[in-house]
Amino acid sequence: MYYKDLDITVEQTTIFIKDNSMYLLLIKDITEDEHQQQKMNEMRAETVEVTQKVIDKQMRVAQEIASLLGETTAETKVALTNLKKYIQESEDERIY
Repeated sequence: MYYKDLDITVEQTTIFIKDNSMYLLLIKDITEDEHQQQKMNEMRAETVEVTQKVIDKQMRVAQEIASLLGETTAETKVALTNLKKYIQESEDERIY
C-alpha cells in the first residue's frame, strides 16, 4: 500500500487476536525495495531496446552484404560466361 502523504510504500499484515478481541497491525516499509524493482524494470526495458537496435542494425548490414554479394556474383557470372564463350569460340576456330 502506498501512502502518498508520507511518500512510502508499505506491506501490511493484520492479525486478529481472538482472546483480547484486538487487531495487531504489522507494517513493513518496502519503499526501497519498490525503488530497486523499478530501477531493475527500467534497466530491463533499456536492455531490450538496445538489443533490438543491435539486431536491427545487424540485419541491415547482413542485407547490404547479401545485396553486394549478389551484385558481384552476377557480375562474375557474366564475366566468366563471356570468357567461357570466348575460349570456346577460339577453340572452334583452331579446330577448323
